[in-house]
Formats: sequence, structure tokens, C-alpha cells
Amino acid sequence: MKELTTKEQYEYFEETFNKFNTTLLNQSDDDIEYIIFEDIIDNVVSFLHSIVIDKLLEEKYINSEVYDLCCDFRKQFLVLEEKSLRSATEIRKSKEWLDLIKLADEIKNK
Repeated sequence: MKELTTKEQYEYFEETFNKFNTTLLNQSDDDIEYIIFEDIIDNVVSFLHSIVIDKLLEEKYINSEVYDLCCDFRKQFLVLEEKSLRSATEIRKSKEWLDLIKLADEIKNK
């Protein structure tokens, strides 16, 4: 299997925040559940892993502020994904999920 370039890793990094942001809340329940629990989870696990974001920081694709925010985001996302009910209704009502979505917006806009 071919190893991804840093640029390709960064594209997946960006894709994470292009899909997971406040616009997600405008999607259908099925789409929200799919995006969070089927699609984005892979990006969070792989492309927000410390090895990848270390490389993105080192090669100046991201700055130290984004790096720190991403570390927080990944940790919070994985905790919520593990303990959360897998329901769009719960996601829309949950302060923790809404705070995480705001954090994603902050990262996207940096």
C-alpha cells in the first residue's frame, strides 16, 4: 500500500472539517449519523492522529494553535463517539456535541 504524502494527508485533514461543522446540523438525521459514525470517524482516527498532525505542523500545513485545537478535538470526538447514543436527535441536543461542532468551526476558520 502506498504511503500518503503530507499534502494528501492534509487534504483528508481538511475534508474532516469541511464535513464536520455547523452545516452538518442542516443535514437529515440519516446523513448526520452516517457522516459522524461512518465517514468522519475514520478521518479523526487517522488524519488527526498525533503522528499526522505532528508532520503537518512540522511541514507548516498547520500552525501550533491549530495543532493544539486538533489534539483537543480528536480527544473529545473519540470520547463522545464511544459514549454517545448514535442518534442525530441526541447530537442536536447535546451540549458536548454542539461544543465540538463549534470547535470544528474554529479549526476550519483558522
